[in-house]
Amino acid sequence: MAKFEESTDDNERLTFHADGSATIIRYSPWTGKFNKTTLQITEEAYNRWKIRHELIQDVFPHLTKDEREFLMTGYTPKDWVELFPPEEEDDAF
Repeated sequence: MAKFEESTDDNERLTFHADGSATIIRYSPWTGKFNKTTLQITEEAYNRWKIRHELIQDVFPHLTKDEREFLMTGYTPKDWVELFPPEEEDDAF
């Protein structure tokens, strides 16, 4: 059962759970779709980052860079690959 639910804007919805996790639904600016994930973040830690503006890597060092990116922007790893495809190596050298 959800402990707390907060809608910070139309592009983000969080549900904090009693087990110290949160379900996050974020809008991807690239695809125009909403994506959902569950991360090990507490309401207190989220507020330290979102309201008190502490650095996300300091508040959530246990999250991967992709998880932090999703939390900040809504971009998924797949979005980044589509936005910035890997360049082919030049075999001329």
